[in-house]
Amino acid sequence: MGIYLKANLCKYLPGNVMQYVTRNLYASKIGISQTKMVFGSFLEIFFVTVTSLVLSLALSRELFLNLVQEYVPVTLYAIIVCAFLVAICVSFFLFKKSKRVNKLFNQVILQFKEVNLIQFCKLAGKMFLIVAYNHILLGIMLFLLLRQVSSVTDVSVLTVISAYIVAWLVGFITPGAPGGIGVKEVILSILLMDSFGREYVLVCALLFRLVTVLADVFSFLFFMVYIKVKGNLVKR
Repeated sequence: MGIYLKANLCKYLPGNVMQYVTRNLYASKIGISQTKMVFGSFLEIFFVTVTSLVLSLALSRELFLNLVQEYVPVTLYAIIVCAFLVAICVSFFLFKKSKRVNKLFNQVILQFKEVNLIQFCKLAGKMFLIVAYNHILLGIMLFLLLRQVSSVTDVSVLTVISAYIVAWLVGFITPGAPGGIGVKEVILSILLMDSFGREYVLVCALLFRLVTVLADVFSFLFFMVYIKVKGNLVKR
């Protein structure tokens, strides 16, 4: 929990990648091997992305597909493919030239081989429920903000939850966007402006961002105070 809360703030500066790098740095200090942390982070990204994608298609298939077709340029796909190929080439180079990277890669592969299929399915079910619960809860929070600010009452809560999940997913997979800042707000504006009005959506998206950032900060501070108090009690 401590590693997660500390590293979670790093997704804002400079971005999501640093969050996972920081996890590995903290993990080594408390005796968790970098191999297990890399493996765990990979599984987390996989489950979160797949769950969000499934929920996006299940709750808002038309919204999601229209968004991709209308606002994602063809050149972006070419950039993604090129970036993927470059990442593979760099990984292959490091794998051949660096003994440390080679060893880490082999250890992660070993972790995959040791995974029990039944346990993996159970874990997938738990992760799906946790991620879905988190998305739905935050979607309801955004829905309440929109209703309060815009006074619009005839829009379904499922519509807002769907838009939130789509915006979150796009923000999560967008490289170079710290915590998805800016990306989520733009996507929410595109998806919900016809229902609530662009101005109201942007105001609520900014308020929502402020609340979630403050929640991350206060969670971190609360944990640090808790650890400090607990340490003092142990010393006594």
